[in-house]
Amino acid sequence: MKPVRIITVSSLYGGGGPEVAESVAAALGWNLLDHELLKKIAKRANVDEEVAARYDQHVDPWFNRLVKALWSGGFERGAAASTVGVMDCEGMLEFTRHAMHEAADLGNCVIMGRGGQCILRERADAFHIFLYAPLEYRARRLQKTERSDLAHAGALADRVDKERVGYIRRYFGENWFEPALYNLMLDSSIGDDAVTAVVLAAVRGRTGGK
Repeated sequence: MKPVRIITVSSLYGGGGPEVAESVAAALGWNLLDHELLKKIAKRANVDEEVAARYDQHVDPWFNRLVKALWSGGFERGAAASTVGVMDCEGMLEFTRHAMHEAADLGNCVIMGRGGQCILRERADAFHIFLYAPLEYRARRLQKTERSDLAHAGALADRVDKERVGYIRRYFGENWFEPALYNLMLDSSIGDDAVTAVVLAAVRGRTGGK
């Protein structure tokens, strides 16, 4: 079995996916490919110095290598030829596929959301995680970031989850909750630290403790 070089994280909204992805990446010393970075790379202009510095972690910077690989691979020409532009839904999906495959080839990265478990499903060096939690737990967690009451936060979580279900069904023909898509499904209400510890143990167990 190949060592794990890529981890994808999927999560119910408010389930702590982004926080866990960041914690796992930090613990492993890996790079993080999340929603905001995908958008910034897709725009390919005026990338914040803070963002570039965050991903410039190696002698041969991962962030710069990824951008170079994407555009040397011809995506820029394809995007420029589009009449709608790279940031429409279809264009963003095409870009996301391209970016994830390039990031996976570079290795040692944690990928947050956007169908990574489907896009990289055939890779033997990928480990796919799904985080779920009771709605009340997620709503209380969202209250802190959304600055809303519990009812509104719960309704928001439910709406976003339905959108994500639709996204995975429409673009990948899969059920977002299908266990066969994941190596690990975990109740994130045990807390971010505990979730991170379980994920790290599972990944290291898959690679013989390395």
